[in-house]
Amino acid sequence: MKYKKVKRMAAVLCFFTVCTLTIHSVCRLLERKESRVEYSQFWENPGDYDVWLLGTSHVRRSMQVMELWKDYGIYSYSLAAASSYITQTYWTFMNALDYGTPKVVVMDCYKTGNDAKISSSSIVERMHTGMDSIPFSRTKVQMVMDLFESPAQRMEFLFNFYIYHNRWEELGPEDFRPESSPFKGCRIISNVQDLSGYHLIDQADRSCEDTVGFRYLRKIIEECQKRDISIVLTAVPCCLEDEIQRSMNGAADMAQEYGVPFLNMSYDEDLDLDYQVDFSDKSHLNWLGAQKSTDYMGKYLTTHYDLSQPAASQDRESRWGRDYIRYQDAKRKLLQQEPRLDAYLVWLSDEAYTCDIYQTDSQILQSDPILAKLLGKVHSRHSITRQEARDMLGKKITGDVVFCVKDAQHGYIVDKAVFKDRRRN
Repeated sequence: MKYKKVKRMAAVLCFFTVCTLTIHSVCRLLERKESRVEYSQFWENPGDYDVWLLGTSHVRRSMQVMELWKDYGIYSYSLAAASSYITQTYWTFMNALDYGTPKVVVMDCYKTGNDAKISSSSIVERMHTGMDSIPFSRTKVQMVMDLFESPAQRMEFLFNFYIYHNRWEELGPEDFRPESSPFKGCRIISNVQDLSGYHLIDQADRSCEDTVGFRYLRKIIEECQKRDISIVLTAVPCCLEDEIQRSMNGAADMAQEYGVPFLNMSYDEDLDLDYQVDFSDKSHLNWLGAQKSTDYMGKYLTTHYDLSQPAASQDRESRWGRDYIRYQDAKRKLLQQEPRLDAYLVWLSDEAYTCDIYQTDSQILQSDPILAKLLGKVHSRHSITRQEARDMLGKKITGDVVFCVKDAQHGYIVDKAVFKDRRRN
């Protein structure tokens, strides 16, 4: 009799285990995959990263993790999320601390002036990208309860099956085998917007009011100091309204209060920003600007902090080497798919490429001041004749400019492109 009872209990337990696993698998299948693509590598192995980058899309586009590793040996990850308020950044940080402890946190001070915990409903949709991949835990429950007042919103962020259950018809191959992003939380943008007419306000023109943003920034600083984590406050360059600039400048007062560094990058001449070609829009640096800000941050971190690795880190070095190959492949695909002439020149500033260029008599690259400046930033180039361009293409030339891009190290052809009227032909 006792044996039958145990057997029945075991069967019930197995049934509920199978049901739980099935429901979990269905939920994972139906959810939007952006969050896992961008951040799953971090949550799977948070101890792999010595530097955590926190903030918004300003950080995602301006500090390139794989370049920090290649040039400075820094193991970092960008937990920055597009349109996130500092409240969301704080709670993402607290969730991450449940799984690991970094040596250094880099925290951007954009949105410190915001006096709210979350933005409009349209931005709430983007919050899923930053939050869905965070493992379910007590801290995540605290996060959701603090950020949202609506029971429906709390439900959708804790149990996202609530909003994703009807995605059956949207499912594609990427839902069944999602691949993590090779950029480790970052994005690279090639757009070019001429912002040379923008004028910074005086660096001393600043405000540090008692907003929700500043209060949660305090919490991040105090948490770091309590756990003996070094923190660097930053203000990534942008060309936004004076009031936003004042609040970003105001972080200097808080940095002084807590005795932590504040890198207000817009005012640092060492960054050598070119407002004519280094921005993709008023809020974000493009790849040209990102190379400068990444180099700036790499020099600062390696100068002021001990980020050296023990001999036992050979396995991590090997894994990052493989990740860097994926990263280079991803950048190469972006180059090959680029339809705009100015953006194509932005990609060619990468030292990974050399370039042969043929132009028709119109000399479009020299006749336009923006294109001329971008041409000057192409890493390694030389001109070829019309016949050489025809031989390279194997067909008649039907555009204004012809490019043959090669791998700088191995010499193989990466891309051939013809542009007419500034568009890829």
